[in-house]
Amino acid sequence: MNKIEINQIDLTASYEGYLWMSDQKEPRVYKDEALDKDYFKGINPFIIEGELYNASQHKSYSIRFVDGSYYVNEYLIEDDEYDENHSKDIQYYLPNRMKDVAALKFLQRWRPESDPLCEDMYVLRPVEQVFVGFKKQLKSKEDEVCQ
Repeated sequence: MNKIEINQIDLTASYEGYLWMSDQKEPRVYKDEALDKDYFKGINPFIIEGELYNASQHKSYSIRFVDGSYYVNEYLIEDDEYDENHSKDIQYYLPNRMKDVAALKFLQRWRPESDPLCEDMYVLRPVEQVFVGFKKQLKSKEDEVCQ
């Protein structure tokens, strides 16, 4: 993860994700399209939160506006870390006010750490969740229960 400034996001690239503006009741959903540059220009309205994923560049961005400042994290996703069809580390979450989106997909990352309660053996601890796009439709009963 790299902390970056909001103006360092490539606005010409295509993204899947959303940006929720301070003056809107629902987020602006992007499905493989370039970002609206006007959202990044002014002080008001501002981006309350956003999650963006660019599959071709293997980058994900998490945007939060807190106490008058933007907090933007950039994540690089390795090829061996995420396979859309076979990753056991994908978590699904139900969307809030997003049309035509069945679920938000996040890649759960883990880190081995020594644990004194396990005789100092290494255990995996969750360290970050990285947005990797949307699930377009639910296929089975198991998919309906988003974790």
